[in-house]
Amino acid sequence: MKTTWLLLMLMIVAFSSRVMTSQYDPMAPPGYGNVINEKPKKIEKRKEHYHLRQILVRENGNRAVINGYVLKEGEYINRAKIISIETNKVTLSKAGKLSVIKLNDPVKKVRQ
Repeated sequence: MKTTWLLLMLMIVAFSSRVMTSQYDPMAPPGYGNVINEKPKKIEKRKEHYHLRQILVRENGNRAVINGYVLKEGEYINRAKIISIETNKVTLSKAGKLSVIKLNDPVKKVRQ
């Protein structure tokens, strides 16, 4: 009687563990086995952020530090062309649309 009972319990444990492993395998590649039908997430268009850190005004051409890059007029950053660099703002053109980036606080001129 004990042997039958032990054999029956062993079969139940073996069968239940086999059923559990066939339902979900964390190491299976995506789309393999039982696939949960979920709607794909909508990909949101990421808005480009331009952070203007500094503007250098010189006779031989103005420069601007945008997102850590030193750029001059006519150069590109993230597919946006730098149209103009003024004392406290930079004008960009991307996909035919103009946008202006301003410095937070204009720097006062130092006497020379």
